[in-house]
Amino acid sequence: MKVKNPLVSVIILGWNSKKFLDKCISSVLKQDYPSYKVIYVDNNSSDGSIEFVRKKFKNVKILCLKKNYGFAEGNNRGYKISKGKYVVFLNPDTIVPRYWLRQLVISAEEDPMIAAVSSMFFPTGTSLTGYNGEKLNLSPVCIGRSDFDKDNPFTLFPTGSSCLIRKNYFKVPFDKDYFCYQEDIYLGWKAWLQGYRVLFNKNSKLWHYGSSVLGFYSKAQIFYNERNRFMNILSFFKIGTILLLMPLFIADFIIRILYFVFSLRFDLINAEFSAISWNTLNFKRIMEKRKRIQKLRRVNDFIILNVLCENVFGKGFIKNILNRIFGVYFKSVKIFCRFLNL
Repeated sequence: MKVKNPLVSVIILGWNSKKFLDKCISSVLKQDYPSYKVIYVDNNSSDGSIEFVRKKFKNVKILCLKKNYGFAEGNNRGYKISKGKYVVFLNPDTIVPRYWLRQLVISAEEDPMIAAVSSMFFPTGTSLTGYNGEKLNLSPVCIGRSDFDKDNPFTLFPTGSSCLIRKNYFKVPFDKDYFCYQEDIYLGWKAWLQGYRVLFNKNSKLWHYGSSVLGFYSKAQIFYNERNRFMNILSFFKIGTILLLMPLFIADFIIRILYFVFSLRFDLINAEFSAISWNTLNFKRIMEKRKRIQKLRRVNDFIILNVLCENVFGKGFIKNILNRIFGVYFKSVKIFCRFLNL
């Protein structure tokens, strides 16, 4: 029997995020959806976050961790104590409107094959109206953006800043090896590989500060992003697909290095090579992970490639030229994957 308003557990993971918590939690507690519980998981903060939440939000359950486990394992710990049919992961540097949660549940309830639903986020201080929306996606070489397509609302992964997952489909949602960044791609890719789907709901909106912990283009951000991106590629794609996409990987790497050189960001060049070095030193460990993941496979890579974003470099005259070149090659890879049954 289908429950009209199934219970949802909302997990907010924080690490020294006190300055964001008041607006975030207050907005979550004002939802017009009638059945949900909020869990605040703290990654051993030192800024008084736990005391603040405990004093101000009496009806919020608090899980205090003894060390900073990062985004992946921190959320896994909260997931273990959650009771809802659905679990929502929400970043603390967000503010959500009253209808945010209801829209996520509506999408999930439409089809049992939908394993996860992603929200659409806006920069803080902007309007949530009059905007068609974009969805983040994983291109063959990096994170890209694509215009929201109402005829194809599916996406490879739900953005970790705000996503709902169906609890009985995931024993453990995230791989703790990722620590932070790209773990949401791991979750979504794993769902697709098993034959499930991930939906992007542009009506579930929120404001998001973004990269409030490590900062944009910091050495740590580049390291974890690149390290985990390589780990995803090695773990999920078939070997034949990786070989077909190799020219794109190499071209993207060269372009990124040149950009950092001209920007005089030699620290980021070091982060790029550190990410490659980590994957090389841990190659055996990644292959063991790959073996476990490939046992779950129910669909070919051609299905995965169809939900990837071809817009690698964003918008702009030169970027549009690069997107066209990469796009032509990417489409040829999809044709080969289909022909070769990859």
